[in-house]
Amino acid sequence: MPEEVERALPVGPVQVLKVSHHGSRSGTSEALLRRTRPQLALIGVGRNPFGHPHPEVLERLQAQGVRIARTDRMGAVRVLFGYAW
Repeated sequence: MPEEVERALPVGPVQVLKVSHHGSRSGTSEALLRRTRPQLALIGVGRNPFGHPHPEVLERLQAQGVRIARTDRMGAVRVLFGYAW
């Protein structure tokens, strides 16, 4: 989602952040990362002609010390939160 939409989200700290639009450059701003302070970022992405996830997004995540899980490199990603449905 674009940065202007991110700014309007009423969110605070989270443990896990689903990176928007496969990690495109226009989303997952530094401001959002400072507000949410995720420990883990999930990027749903496969082979694509657009270069997703964008290197700038990966750099922003790494600069904030966020671990990154990518479906193009790891396959299906499962995150357990200590409870079952």
